[in-house]
Amino acid sequence: MGTFPLRLDRYFFTETVVRANPGHAPTGPRDGSLIVPSLSCSPIEGREDAFALELTVTLDESKSENPPYFFSINAFAILVAAPDLPCEAALPMAQTTGFNMLVGAIREHLASITARGPWGPFLFGPMTYQQTAALNQIPASEDSPDC
Repeated sequence: MGTFPLRLDRYFFTETVVRANPGHAPTGPRDGSLIVPSLSCSPIEGREDAFALELTVTLDESKSENPPYFFSINAFAILVAAPDLPCEAALPMAQTTGFNMLVGAIREHLASITARGPWGPFLFGPMTYQQTAALNQIPASEDSPDC
């Protein structure tokens, strides 16, 4: 394989909701925000080489302590696999690589939006695909009927 196994065709934000928390105490705890990711990834019908990935990152208001902002951001990406990469190998790559790309894009999008907000820029911490897959009960790719 002489090229990268996956190529990002495009990504975009389908929904962005950010509200400043008027009850936020600037001198209070800053690490009480519970961030909940929701992920889906599947081959695109009619395109054996392409995968649709959707990631939503939401702050759980009921389980967060003193969050500066309430938010929910949804991003969508299309990843294209190299022609010589079988679907069985491409799907797990699309899931992990696409997740990492979209988490970074959402993190920067949120930081940019909140940068001029009353509580300053908000950056959420690291997230791993493995934690998100377990949370979302994503089956192992070899069990997926799509490939």
